[in-house]
Amino acid sequence: MADVHGPGEHQDTRAERILVVVGIVVLAFNLRPAAVSVGPVLAEVTAELGMSSSAAGLLTTLPVLAFATFGMLDNNLGKDLSRMIYGTTCFAILFSFVGTVLGGIWADQSWGRFWGWDPKENGAVLIVLWNAIILHARWGGLVREFGAAQLAIFGNAVTAAVPLEKAVLAATY
Repeated sequence: MADVHGPGEHQDTRAERILVVVGIVVLAFNLRPAAVSVGPVLAEVTAELGMSSSAAGLLTTLPVLAFATFGMLDNNLGKDLSRMIYGTTCFAILFSFVGTVLGGIWADQSWGRFWGWDPKENGAVLIVLWNAIILHARWGGLVREFGAAQLAIFGNAVTAAVPLEKAVLAATY
């Protein structure tokens, strides 16, 4: 590999590169996003250290990995996430239910039927039902924070399956 440094220029040692990585991790530990934003200075850092694109990609993921690692050490993180999931689920069930009912009223006015078992209608009901399952499981004590998070993650799969239902039915009929 050709030397990228001119005569008399400083060549970075392995220890200096490790020190840069440790500095980024320490900054990430402080949870200050403005301090760990590598993007604005990425070109200068990669040029100065002679990094490849792969190494630069790894460098930009270090703050995220440090946030995740040190975030797990926070005792209140689970409770905060649980409150966010609960609030989002309440918001989702309210607006999904209202949207489904309003869609049925619109269908009744437009087509003369409130419900026609269309894949979109079925998907809307699945989303409402899954959000109701999450809330009832949480209220009934069947799941706690972690269980509600797992149900919410599976709820994303239910929501993502709605367009697939329409595509599968269109392909089979």
